[in-house]
Amino acid sequence: MQGRLVLTVLTILCITHSFGQYQFGTLPEFFFGRMPSARAEAMAKSYAAIDGDLGSIHFNPAGIATCNRIEMNASFTPPGYYSTKGYYTFYGVSYKPNKYLQIALSRFQFNYGKTQVINATKTPYSEKNTITIAAEPIKNVLVGLNANYFVWQPGIDRTSSCLFLDVGAIKKIPIYSSRKQQQQINIGVSVSNVNFSKINATFNTIEQTYRLPVIARYGISYITQFGKKSGADSTPLFKITALSEYQMLLNSAYRSAVKFGGEIMVCNLLSLRSGWYSEKVYDYGLPYDNKSNISALTYGLGLHLPSYLLFKLPMSLHFDFTTLPQVNTSKNESKFNNFQTYSFRLAYVPNK
Repeated sequence: MQGRLVLTVLTILCITHSFGQYQFGTLPEFFFGRMPSARAEAMAKSYAAIDGDLGSIHFNPAGIATCNRIEMNASFTPPGYYSTKGYYTFYGVSYKPNKYLQIALSRFQFNYGKTQVINATKTPYSEKNTITIAAEPIKNVLVGLNANYFVWQPGIDRTSSCLFLDVGAIKKIPIYSSRKQQQQINIGVSVSNVNFSKINATFNTIEQTYRLPVIARYGISYITQFGKKSGADSTPLFKITALSEYQMLLNSAYRSAVKFGGEIMVCNLLSLRSGWYSEKVYDYGLPYDNKSNISALTYGLGLHLPSYLLFKLPMSLHFDFTTLPQVNTSKNESKFNNFQTYSFRLAYVPNK
């Protein structure tokens, strides 16, 4: 089993190199593996048209423009497959100095941890450290920018790094509003690595250049909340969100995807989520062994502890969780155990 584990992890690293052969990019486990948000995972990773959540940094930086005055977010996911001693982590904090501007710092990392990798002299990992600036310059128009410092340590020779930028925008369109019901549509678009950044990696003194994926996301969400507002925090009885998104790469013919997701929130306490996506992948010229398309049903839940339950303090705590089957791109490999993602969000809103 240990030999199989080492072989599998080595294969993952080799696959990373093969991406350069058809000019796709590199590091699929980082850009297309686990996401830094259990809520996003549960809704088919369809998040380009979501705002008010610090986890949207990874999908559309404009989404954080409507976050609370101060917000902190953390997420943890074991990657699974055979590298079960590895993990994904995400940490972020945002601050809103005024009603127009939002500033955030975050770090997202994929790490092999103590997983044994043959010939590796260091622990393989990849991470991005991000500064995000988002704003609402015009009412109901959100814009955002990520400046990412990307680091790649393949476990062999030196660590490589580069800078890349993400841009995004969201247009919020109110449809109907009354004391008992509100309806709204969000239209979002974002481009990750808008500057088409590349990274150099050295293997056995040989330096190679790899393109990072340029990911365009186009999303739309419909949000309605209804029920008589009452209680200390004036929340609606029900809030329903429906999402759809199209993903495409501007420097590859692969990883295009369609995504659909939804969420039902009850009394601002419990959220039930589900989704479905279909994504085009590369079969490495072996159609009998590898899939050219992967799809999956997703689901999860969220718990929210409102401010009026926290000893009347102006803060709220969110916990999001999902457990999903690991999508397998091989037609021959057996099924893997489910992976889990845990996300925590703490928001602080000073009294006005």
